[in-house]
Amino acid sequence: MAVIQMQTIWSRQETVAAVDKPSNAPTILAVVGTMMGLSTLCTLLRVYVRGFMIKHFGLDDVVMVFAWLAAVGAMVCLVGETHHGAGRHSFDIQLEEWGKLSYWQYIHGPLLVSGISLVKVSLGLFLLRFVQGKWYKRFIIFMIVFILLFTLSCDLTLALQCIPPYASYMFPRPPDAKCFSTDTFLKLSTFNGVMNILTDAVFVLLPVPVIVGLQVNKRVKATLIFILSLGLFACVASIVRVYVGSHVFEDMDYTWAYAFFIWNYAELHTGIIAACLPALRPLFSSILENTSRRLRATGYMYGSSRYGNKYGSKTNPRSGYQRQDDEGVGLESLQRNNRLEEGTYKARIMTTNGTNVSHGEDDSSEDGILPPHGVVKTTEIVVTEGRSKF
Repeated sequence: MAVIQMQTIWSRQETVAAVDKPSNAPTILAVVGTMMGLSTLCTLLRVYVRGFMIKHFGLDDVVMVFAWLAAVGAMVCLVGETHHGAGRHSFDIQLEEWGKLSYWQYIHGPLLVSGISLVKVSLGLFLLRFVQGKWYKRFIIFMIVFILLFTLSCDLTLALQCIPPYASYMFPRPPDAKCFSTDTFLKLSTFNGVMNILTDAVFVLLPVPVIVGLQVNKRVKATLIFILSLGLFACVASIVRVYVGSHVFEDMDYTWAYAFFIWNYAELHTGIIAACLPALRPLFSSILENTSRRLRATGYMYGSSRYGNKYGSKTNPRSGYQRQDDEGVGLESLQRNNRLEEGTYKARIMTTNGTNVSHGEDDSSEDGILPPHGVVKTTEIVVTEGRSKF
């Protein structure tokens, strides 16, 4: 964005006094820093899930990492901006600091634009792994190519807003520099914002047919649709950014609230979070599975109406059999830490007009327990706990 040229000339005394003026920088850094922390957490968890849990780190994951790196670079620029005027009233910024503030803004512009676009490219590559229709795939590829070309044109516009380029962050600007007028720059910024809104909406709606066609239950479908619909927050942030940006040149004290730039950061970070959450589903499933397993183990130990009595036996009235008596044979390997380890025992069931059940390891003698014409079935039962890697 073009830096507003302040016409006020400060005296030496006024420049020194400006150092002690109030600053809104801590609030700006806290807001953007919180968003940065959340997007960083989601990105790192995505890297862990894709790279270490399922061991399939795809191109979409690589692109998302680059989007996050762009966000990190933009955050570094924001810190630099707060050291040179961002968060202070425009009339309190020292004359020589305007050039430094403009320099950091000049760098962070392409980083934000590129980061926002890379999030959408990553989401498009993610969807390509699931879609089946030929035209559906072609449309996604078209959107990816369009976004890349559009991003390149936006970055070049920001880099070459002045000729020579270094005049973009010179304060005051060299008299022979040729730069976009404020009106031209405002129109370009609005056009960029509108295109971002449209592409955001497209990528929010694109996954819906894919999810509807998945062979999963309705609860899982609803969860996936909800997660991907979080991209609407990025769309809302883009709408607000366009509105605020359309009035930024009218605000001679824009450096105090820094609203236009904060909404730029919000659009980037909400996009990263929304695009990373679907990839974290294996992690959430693993956590739920391990929690459920521990609850089942606790039920076996302490006895619940669902899992059986205190020895782990369970009666199934439909089968006509009662498993285990009060001796609890077969679960003797249940440890104090509630882990079920492998244990083996033998049970003998005879189908005659009488019923006799034998259990335990001592079955060497069959005399006296086998009636004439009786049928013996010996079953070996192994009780074990399966443990999935977390």
